[in-house]
Amino acid sequence: MRHAAPPGRCKLISVHVGPDTVQRHEADTRDGPASLALRRTVSPADVSPADCGWPQPADYPRFAAVEENWFASPEDLHASVAARMPREGPAVWHYHVEEHVRRDERPAFPIGQRVPGVKEIFLLTRPAGRTRSEFAAHWLDVHHPLALRHHVGMWKYVQNLVVARFGEAGLPFDGVAELHYPTVADARERRYGSEEGRAAIAADRPHFVGGSVGLFTGEVCRRR
Repeated sequence: MRHAAPPGRCKLISVHVGPDTVQRHEADTRDGPASLALRRTVSPADVSPADCGWPQPADYPRFAAVEENWFASPEDLHASVAARMPREGPAVWHYHVEEHVRRDERPAFPIGQRVPGVKEIFLLTRPAGRTRSEFAAHWLDVHHPLALRHHVGMWKYVQNLVVARFGEAGLPFDGVAELHYPTVADARERRYGSEEGRAAIAADRPHFVGGSVGLFTGEVCRRR
């Protein structure tokens, strides 16, 4: 496959649309044998809607959290999802993704401590008429250098390409973008380095984005 994930990084993104599902899952993970399969887990904090630049359908659910877990193997990832889905039902949507870390300048923070700053998440769907391969090629090869050049304030940038969606409950997202900023001020005032950069990003979006859900959030690393 052209866009390969880094070795040993089997990543699951779980989108919570039901109340209290994050807390219940964290309790299950601490107390149950499934925790042995986890390499790393990141929990969300302070979730609120973000201005993603595109209109969002009125019938979208309230997005409560976006949780990230890394596993030692695809088999462990699939086993974890299989164990969770009967308990969670349609309240949590699961996506196996290929993770592409494009920038990471954050210092390490203690386990269990909220990472300073703000994490902006965009759940992306490709434009009508675009294949998954076309979406991946443009987003990963063309857009990411533009993002690194023009989003000057971010200290971490991750592209997560969806390779599998589990079940029928979730929306058919094609990618999940993470833009991390050291402070809220950086997210608001240093998103773009110039008006030319803002225009370049706006001009590129229609080539890979058909729709998007935006969330402002934070993260807490539960296991490293």
